[in-house]
Amino acid sequence: MTRVILYSSALVAFLAGLCLSLSFSIPIKFLSHTNLPPATALTFTSIFLPYWLVIDTPIPPSDHLTITYGLHRACSSLTSSCRPFPTTTDCLSSSDAHSSFCTLWRSAGFLLSLAGVLEVVTIVVFVIVLAGGVRKREEGWKALVGLMALVAGLQVAVVSIVAYELDYDERFFPGWELGRSWVLCTVSLAVVLGTAVGAGVGSYLMRPEGGYELIPSEREDH
Repeated sequence: MTRVILYSSALVAFLAGLCLSLSFSIPIKFLSHTNLPPATALTFTSIFLPYWLVIDTPIPPSDHLTITYGLHRACSSLTSSCRPFPTTTDCLSSSDAHSSFCTLWRSAGFLLSLAGVLEVVTIVVFVIVLAGGVRKREEGWKALVGLMALVAGLQVAVVSIVAYELDYDERFFPGWELGRSWVLCTVSLAVVLGTAVGAGVGSYLMRPEGGYELIPSEREDH
């Protein structure tokens, strides 16, 4: 029963990280400076929210120009719309026609998609382990920890790629900053990694379920 509590707690923590991301999925700062209709804004409520990199520039007398880059879309308050990103034009650098920007950016999008699929798989494995017998609960932590570690590793790669591009790609001049999507992905990977460590250590240190101690008289016989 102890392992059931452990796995249930780990599943709650894992789901809490996903729910946290969903609760902040609408880019409030972006919406407050644009005239995007609510129906359009809601279409961006997904794991690929276009809010990984952002620049917000005041426009006199009391307006703002906000541009946000997502892993698959770029949005601008100037046009109150979004477009696919990156395009062929976006892939060209003024100093290097063969810039690696698009390769890295598209790789980040693919890795995050893969992480999302693995998160779903992890939830399924949680259910299988919890619904299974003693054997599954005693051995299932290995698969769970492996999956969560892989998810966290993919997320680390994604946030690292985006941060690298912000620091080293010439298109991102001072004023560009990491957006809410980057922060949420970082929080998510921290939750996943923490859950993996907790579940792994807890399961490894727990005594086998259904085990028993020999009574003193039986110990003497053995």
